[in-house]
Amino acid sequence: MRKLVVFFALLALTCCKEEAAEEIDNPFAVLEGHWTKTGAAAVIAEHWERYDTNRWKGTVYRIEAGDSMLLESLEISPIDSTYAYMALVQGQNNDQPVAFRLNAQLADSLFVFENPNHDFPQKISYHLPQRDSLVIVLGLLADPSKDRVFSFSRVTETHK
Repeated sequence: MRKLVVFFALLALTCCKEEAAEEIDNPFAVLEGHWTKTGAAAVIAEHWERYDTNRWKGTVYRIEAGDSMLLESLEISPIDSTYAYMALVQGQNNDQPVAFRLNAQLADSLFVFENPNHDFPQKISYHLPQRDSLVIVLGLLADPSKDRVFSFSRVTETHK
């Protein structure tokens, strides 16, 4: 009986360690899900999902009067020894994605991506002050007065 208890205790510890390692290895897991920003006439929604071990796909769309329109296709994926945030906006940059390199990360609550060669934005930051709050800041590296701040809330699904 004692051996059985020790076995299950070790199994539980191993499972916890694997789960913790998964979170450390995939810091962007906190972005997964649906996020919305409600404005005067429209809702802006951002959705993130993992599609590979270290790759995430995102979409940004506008919902107005019952219609939705895709604004951006996003991806976060490994590049060299860090990550890249790729943004594709239809009708901009010759319909090619723009890459922003991960420049700073604070645990799983702040990610800062930069591309000093892009006109605007040059910096994209994702800050999660709380689990269900997301603040996205688009700006210029040399002029914080040009920052555009967007506050989102996590959409939680309810099952009946």
